[in-house]
Amino acid sequence: MHRGRSIVAVCVLACSAHLACGDDAATTADIAATEPGATSATSCEAHVSTIDPSAPVATFEADVAPVLAASCGFSSCHGSRSAGNHGVYLGADAAEVKAGLLKPSRTLPAMPLVTPSAPAESFLLHKLDDDFCTLPACADGACGRSMPSGNPLLPEATRDAIRRWIAQGAR
Repeated sequence: MHRGRSIVAVCVLACSAHLACGDDAATTADIAATEPGATSATSCEAHVSTIDPSAPVATFEADVAPVLAASCGFSSCHGSRSAGNHGVYLGADAAEVKAGLLKPSRTLPAMPLVTPSAPAESFLLHKLDDDFCTLPACADGACGRSMPSGNPLLPEATRDAIRRWIAQGAR
């Protein structure tokens, strides 16, 4: 019975991720108008982290890849190499995913998705923390939606594992 629940959970996650994909150009204000509890650009505040960035040690393989695979890799948005992935492939090839995270964001080319040793300068974390609207270039919803799109934010402990990996140099 436990195995059946796991399969159902994976299917629900995959379907949710698939349904959540949409036009990344939708504004934060559009989301606030349609999604209960969503924030608008005018009420956005910077995420403040209280983690110790040096401990515990975080690795891509153990702490980041599984989160991206479960939250983003099953979706049609970022799970394929197609043009519909918004320039971010988060599928099964961990080496390709990791290399792709170190590139500039298509949405905000001045900021890489991941800036090693600088979580506050990593666009990925701004998207996951839903505080990208604090970035001047993202005013008025210019940077799309928080991620995972259409779903609640990932748990803070999960986001902090990614934050810790970045703070430790994104190795």
